[in-house]
Amino acid sequence: MTVLREWDVPADIEGYMQMYGAYIREEGSPVMLAYLNTGEARQGILAAFRREERPCRCWQITEDDNVRGFLTIRYDPDSVWLADFYVFAEDRNRGIGTAALKEFISLHRGKAIRLTPSPKAVTLYRRFGFEPTDTCSEDNGQVIWELKGEN
Repeated sequence: MTVLREWDVPADIEGYMQMYGAYIREEGSPVMLAYLNTGEARQGILAAFRREERPCRCWQITEDDNVRGFLTIRYDPDSVWLADFYVFAEDRNRGIGTAALKEFISLHRGKAIRLTPSPKAVTLYRRFGFEPTDTCSEDNGQVIWELKGEN
């Protein structure tokens, strides 16, 4: 059974950095990977998880008590921003990501959920009712997708 388990990132920054590094390596961003190995990145991540305004939170995706991936989110005043959604390559195509996203949506029922999907995740997000908006992300210029708060 797939379960989301809240992860205290500041208490386990090393574990988070390792898992986030695996995600960045797979995404193929050498610039981001180099940055991730700096003290500046570590401090920025810690600050994001400790701030009171627009805080970040993370959940481990687990199956039978084994970590299979993670979700990183940011709470905005009017929405929840799904910043990172990662399932380990060897755990894909087994329904783990689908179950995790379903639980995540259920936990945030009534709030708009926003994200910028990678091309390989578009089908999954469409299946859950996410739709592209006419707005682009200030962070990366990609089109923002949204699941309205009526979810």
